[in-house]
Amino acid sequence: PDGVLVHVGSKALTADEFTNNAQLAVNYKNEIKPIAQWDLEYASKKQDKKFVFDYIEKRTTLGYDNSDAIDQYTLLAKEDDLLKTSVISLFLLKNENMNANGPFFSFLLYNKEKVKSHLKLSDKQFNERILASVEHTFDKACDVKNESLLDIAIKARLACLAVNTEEEKNIIANEYRAKFYYNTKQPVLLANYVTLYANTLMEQGVDVANTEDIELVEIVPNVNTKALFPSGFSAEFLNAQRNEEIDIAYSFKLRDAAQYMVEMISNKRMLNNALLWSQKAIELFDNFSNYETQAYILYKLGKRSEAIASMEKAYKVAPDTEDLVKEKVEAKLIMMKRGERIF
Repeated sequence: PDGVLVHVGSKALTADEFTNNAQLAVNYKNEIKPIAQWDLEYASKKQDKKFVFDYIEKRTTLGYDNSDAIDQYTLLAKEDDLLKTSVISLFLLKNENMNANGPFFSFLLYNKEKVKSHLKLSDKQFNERILASVEHTFDKACDVKNESLLDIAIKARLACLAVNTEEEKNIIANEYRAKFYYNTKQPVLLANYVTLYANTLMEQGVDVANTEDIELVEIVPNVNTKALFPSGFSAEFLNAQRNEEIDIAYSFKLRDAAQYMVEMISNKRMLNNALLWSQKAIELFDNFSNYETQAYILYKLGKRSEAIASMEKAYKVAPDTEDLVKEKVEAKLIMMKRGERIF
């Protein structure tokens, strides 16, 4: 009411998240120094280690992105400071975002065993946090359409996965570039990289002959096959679940590639390539979203009756969930039957 900004929220929230977020603002409004004042002081006090740490604590409570401030603290601090439980737990466990090109990210990589020991983290838990920073940097690259940041995210991802061969590096790099050009709406570059990526996926098989030393670093279904992401699976995981889980992950990768193409490209030859990818995705996993993607491609190619048949399959296997998945598929099916524009 007095015109002083005390809290900012700018992301999509559920009802409960919104209520909790609003309550934070209500609780925080009587602070002697509101966050807007902290923000103003940061520029002149960013060389003060204690101020920066207190600033990060305040912003963490409010759920703000502290990736830049955490890097600034890392530049000011000694290794022993960063390894204090209060510091490392605040930075690594209570903050979702890190810069993959920042000093804190480098500190974590060089001090992996010490950090794991201090926080009692497993390799899997540690790697999840590291990979989250890669995704944060990738998202930032997309937001500002910065290809230099994209390169940094790719290099960080490769470092996390300890990829050795040029073929493996190219697979990962092409996937990231395809996603980047999709998110930044650059269809010509998207078509190039998504084709390189998806065609490589179509040629890959799952080689389980040399999996003894492979470490699980991602959570299914976002992981891919050993051939695609060679550091993605433990031998135990491959032996126990490779047929189902790897096929699902592989299927969704191909589905996404096909979806990128159909949303942004009208060239029939390229759409026919995407149709092949979607068919392979269906063969690997009988999922409603795979049929849905196939239907979109057929519809855009002018094969309306085939598209409707595929969308009817999607509707048949779509789950009845609270987020109205089945209803959304049905709505698209009705649009197709009416001959309406989908994209």
